[in-house]
Amino acid sequence: MRVLLVNPFWGFLPGKKGPVYARPFPPVELITLAGLLRAQGHEVQLLDAAQQRLWPLQVAARARGFDRAFISSSNLDRWCCPEVDARPFVETARALARACPDTTLLGAHPTALPQAMLVQTGARSAILGEPELTAAALATAGDPRGIPGAAWLDADGALCQGAPRAPMDLDAQPSPAYDLLEPGVYQYELLGSDFMVFEYSRGCPYRCGFCHRSLYGDDFRPKSLDRLWSEISQARGMLGIRRAYFMDVEFTLQRDRVLALCDRLQAAGNPLQWCCQTRVDRVDRELLAAMHAAGCDLVHFGVEAGSQRVLDSVGKGITLGQAEQALGWCRELGMRTACFFLAGLPGQTRAELDETLRFAQRLNPTYASFHVAVPYPGTALHAGMAAPPSDAFPTHLADEFELAELEAWVQRAFLRFYLRPGAIVRRLGSRDLLHARRLLRIFLWYLG
Repeated sequence: MRVLLVNPFWGFLPGKKGPVYARPFPPVELITLAGLLRAQGHEVQLLDAAQQRLWPLQVAARARGFDRAFISSSNLDRWCCPEVDARPFVETARALARACPDTTLLGAHPTALPQAMLVQTGARSAILGEPELTAAALATAGDPRGIPGAAWLDADGALCQGAPRAPMDLDAQPSPAYDLLEPGVYQYELLGSDFMVFEYSRGCPYRCGFCHRSLYGDDFRPKSLDRLWSEISQARGMLGIRRAYFMDVEFTLQRDRVLALCDRLQAAGNPLQWCCQTRVDRVDRELLAAMHAAGCDLVHFGVEAGSQRVLDSVGKGITLGQAEQALGWCRELGMRTACFFLAGLPGQTRAELDETLRFAQRLNPTYASFHVAVPYPGTALHAGMAAPPSDAFPTHLADEFELAELEAWVQRAFLRFYLRPGAIVRRLGSRDLLHARRLLRIFLWYLG
């Protein structure tokens, strides 16, 4: 069976919130699926239309001759925060389904809206939740009826669904098919090129009201260190990677596992420059020092707001003091930091928006990212909306602010954070010059 895996390009249409920044991260969930399909005896090819910037008809032209196709609406790096405008995915999937009738949808959008996505795309089936095991079952069986985790339409257009599928054992799967990725084409502007995404775990025990979790499930599932190290070694050997992002929702949730990875990296001569994302209350100075000694150059923190009341209202479970302490430790150790902040959280006032900007300036991370809070389906933010949204993936909470006002605040926050004299001077340092051109391009894109 010839199977095509498609990672669509999102940047050919402006989104509901303006142009889409189509960062070409490696499609980890698709190469993980490819490893499963190969183990079943299928011939598999990957079409990374995001990296190649292919429009829908170009994708369709390359899909002819395949027996089955799978297309993802949200890569692993966007499982928590999928795009709110599904039109690029829908248009690409529709063209793909015409060229390859046995097309299956996977990702956040078909999970949240299986009937609408199936009707709009003409795809044969959709996958609900974590995609890999269900996709492998569909590739072998063909008919989606009765397959756990699958959804399809009956002859009358009614939605049918298989039983829920249990989360997969991350250690029990075949290795990802790294050889399907083109060497040297992926990069992260805050780290550089020769770049790969890894996962040491899936899931998160925290219940922040804004985080989309439908593809992870509710349970935290770690990989063994030996399994992760095997993946790192394969990716280095096949692709020559030198930089990595550990894309766990909360990388430092289990402290001992992180320390064990740091020991392994140091014993191997620190072959990677890497970054991770985690919570400000799940780090300490000793842990950060071990990470830094093992090649960790950048830590991403979700701070979200500069008001304790707002943080408590969305169930974030951190304090402003913990954020200041974590950023202080990173600064002492010489580690770069990136902090995320949200505008338009439930009940957030204009004064609290200003508090958020002042707090971001006081924290003074290396990088700050400001975004409009999105009430994703299945989240507490979505369930708590005063009126039912007209769009299943609404752009913002409409209770207190119009979208235009929130977007104007985001733009103003970027300007006021990055154009401070101290911030400008810091970016003139020799290390930051390595990234200045990429950062300037992204900065100008955010400002429209």
